[in-house]
Amino acid sequence: MVIAIIGILAALLFPVAQGAMEAAKRARAKSDTVGLCVAVKSYQTEYGRLPTTYTGDDQAEASFGWFQGPETGPRYNNQIIRVLVGENHNDLNPRKVSFFETRPAKGAGSKAKDGVTSDMLFLDPWGTPYA
Repeated sequence: MVIAIIGILAALLFPVAQGAMEAAKRARAKSDTVGLCVAVKSYQTEYGRLPTTYTGDDQAEASFGWFQGPETGPRYNNQIIRVLVGENHNDLNPRKVSFFETRPAKGAGSKAKDGVTSDMLFLDPWGTPYA
């Protein structure tokens, strides 16, 4: 009888715990995006441009190139992260200033999530690359 009651209580608490875990993942993702925004703004303040190889004379065109260009896809995520963490990737950070602090991803390979993989791909808490 006691075991049945404990089982019922555990079953009732399981959805609550899962909801709390999802809320924590959403909070982590929000924190990551805010951190990326601050890093990009800091990069722009330092270099007077966005961390992309897009070169447009007009600032509006450069912004459009940043948001709509091919470098915003998940497969280019690691290139932008390399620049923001202080590497001089594609000669975009010649002073090697670190604008963004990373944490290692949890897990490995296709199971990696919530951090930066060994090849500098930044993943959200669900394991999807930030775009």
